[in-house]
Amino acid sequence: MDSALLPPVQVLDRHFELPEQSVPSVDTSVEKKAESFHGVNVGDLGLLIASDKVVSEIFETLPLCALPNTPPWVHAMANQRGNIIPIFDLVILLGLPRKETSHLYYLVIGQNENAFGMLLDRLPEKVTLRPEDLLDNRPPIPRKLAPFIKRSFEHSGKIWLEWEPLAFISSITTNA
Repeated sequence: MDSALLPPVQVLDRHFELPEQSVPSVDTSVEKKAESFHGVNVGDLGLLIASDKVVSEIFETLPLCALPNTPPWVHAMANQRGNIIPIFDLVILLGLPRKETSHLYYLVIGQNENAFGMLLDRLPEKVTLRPEDLLDNRPPIPRKLAPFIKRSFEHSGKIWLEWEPLAFISSITTNA
């Protein structure tokens, strides 16, 4: 064994000094970073879903079963890999104009017993927002949706609303 090598225990007990120039400088200013969301369009509303907090999945088709004697905004029940979940039509629920489309998508949000689906007339998009996109004044928002909007943004000429979908759905299904 080379006499210049120290046993690991002795190395841990040594004091190390780094040269001044090798110590990285630390920026102590608080820099607000851009945030990424899943953006979905419901009628003419742009809703933002936190991509790191809410599990979501998109389907082109799902096995559906219509439910008689339910409000018109309850589209159907769906089988998502053995889980039975409700599918809601938020355009009808919020009284928004429907965009003409030949194809609808199903966005499933949440997991297990907290999962629900909603109809979309186009695929979600990734929306990256900067702090300067935040609006000071809240735009008009449908009454049923307003308590579940955290922040409002304007990005590329479109208004986006940061939405709490699980709390919203829990509220409408409890009060239905």
